[in-house]
Amino acid sequence: MDSWAYDWRKDPEITKKSMERRDVYLAAPFFNVGQEQEILAVEIMLTKSGLSFFSPRLECLYVKHSANAAAQADRAFFLNVRHLGGCKLIVAGLTWPDVGTAWELGYAHALHQPRLGFSSNDKAKGNLMINKTVNAMVPFNRLETAISCIALDIRERSRSTYNAVVAVNDPVMQCLPEE
Repeated sequence: MDSWAYDWRKDPEITKKSMERRDVYLAAPFFNVGQEQEILAVEIMLTKSGLSFFSPRLECLYVKHSANAAAQADRAFFLNVRHLGGCKLIVAGLTWPDVGTAWELGYAHALHQPRLGFSSNDKAKGNLMINKTVNAMVPFNRLETAISCIALDIRERSRSTYNAVVAVNDPVMQCLPEE
């Protein structure tokens, strides 16, 4: 099925809840145990922060070799695009290179959505296109603090999400204490 011909209104799997706008879109690969453990940890951090989030891992069932793989792929693409365009912030896992995450970041960049990258290693720092696409980059071990600061900025300081993300790397804000 052509993704552009996909009609979500005729898809019985699309629910009102799946269409609700969220604060955060979580972009990250989840194709092996290490990736799943990392994204699960981020989902827990987001839950603790009180920010609502869309995680394709949780909400976009896609089984490549199933009988309805084409319908699943169309639904997953539709939901990903909808939530990328409707969220306040993209949190992107960059520990492992992943073309899906790169596409999500590029799409969010084109939409002028705020983008926060994180990584458990330094590999992502060497990629020019990723570095220029994210508004802020934090190591994984400081991500929970960054998410808490962003949530606080949005709720209590009335900052825009963009300013809250950029402030994560601002030493004047002192949101992330020195290591």
